[in-house]
Formats: sequence, structure tokens, C-alpha cells
Amino acid sequence: MKVLVISDSHLDQNFERSKLSFLKKQIESVDQVIINGDFWEGYYFTFDEFLNSPWKELFPLLKKKKTVYIFGNHDKEVLSDKRIDKFCDSSHMRYKLHTPNYIYVFEHGNRLAPYLDDIFKVKKLPKNLNVILGELEGLAVRLFGAKGLSYLYGRFNLSIKEKIKSELKKNEVLVTGHTHVAEVDLKNKYINDGLIRHGLAHYLIIQNGIPTLHKEKYR
Repeated sequence: MKVLVISDSHLDQNFERSKLSFLKKQIESVDQVIINGDFWEGYYFTFDEFLNSPWKELFPLLKKKKTVYIFGNHDKEVLSDKRIDKFCDSSHMRYKLHTPNYIYVFEHGNRLAPYLDDIFKVKKLPKNLNVILGELEGLAVRLFGAKGLSYLYGRFNLSIKEKIKSELKKNEVLVTGHTHVAEVDLKNKYINDGLIRHGLAHYLIIQNGIPTLHKEKYR
């Protein structure tokens, strides 16, 4: 059984054929897909717009792979509706995958490292703010690559690891996205599957219970 875990693709009105092709290739190569939140950009792209955008080419592929969808903070449950069944078989806030090696516990990560919308308990943040933050993040990636993300957000991974010490049961490993900083730290029972954005793609493959983090460029 080969499982692909992706998150933080932030699909929006800025359609990228290279990103679509990359995602299609990865989805087609596995037995199942888990989307670990922030699949689409709900802060300034409506669910209707997303469903009718060129990104819909992904939907039949995702359905074929019995995709599990976990809500993030940019694609909160309240921002969508029952039509999510166009691209997934089930949707959750938290999901467990049992394997011979570990029990993988998936959640987006915003509960443990709250962003401004979670702190202020609002549905979403202003478009202009998110565009600016996204552009700054993209600049950091262009200048420093994946290290730029670690400079910006690495402290949030450290915070999550501290918080989960008392939460996880034996053999459980938490898998989040959200911080955009990809890593596998089995000693601390934590994995972050990274992001697919700004031409940089991190994704996780779990095959026969073993997690492997991959990094590629898609432009």
C-alpha cells in the first residue's frame, strides 16, 4: 500500500499548468491520497470558484484514489459544502491511518500552532494581508530555498513537538502541514509534510508503514 500525503497547495485563481501536472503525476503513482489541509485557498477564492476552476482536472483522479481530506485553516469546513465529495471519499478534522509500524495521526496543525484567524476566531483573514504574506514567503523560497521556510516558521514545528508529548499514545506519530516546514522526526513522533507552492514541492510517501519525505521543484 503506497499512500501520498500532501498539504498546503493553496490552489487559487492563479492557475499553474506545471503545478497541475506535478500533482497529477504524484496522485497517479500511488494507491491512496491524504490531503492534509489547505488544499485550496479559501481566504480569497470561493468554493464555487474552486470547483469550477481548471484545478477540477484533479478531482476524478483524487476520487479514484479514495482520497481522505482533512480541513485546514485556509480551507475550513465552514467555507465549503457537501460538494467536497467531488474530490474526496471522506473528510475529517483528524484522521488515523493504522500501519504495521506506526499509527499515523493526521491533522492540519492549526490547532497546535494557531494562525491569526484561529486566534481571533474568524472564518478567514483579509485577501490583501494573505497576498502580501504569500509574496513574502515566495521571496524567501526564491532566495533561500526550503531553508527560507525554516527561517520563517521553524519555531512552530518545535512548539508542536512540545505540545504533542502528552497527547500521543504508544506507536502514534502526528503528521501535520500548516507550518510549511517539512521534516520527519520520528524520535519526537512528528512529521510535517511541507507545502506545494512557489515552485517547491514537499510531499510524504508512506509505503508499507515506512514514511519517506520527498522534495522536488515543479517549475
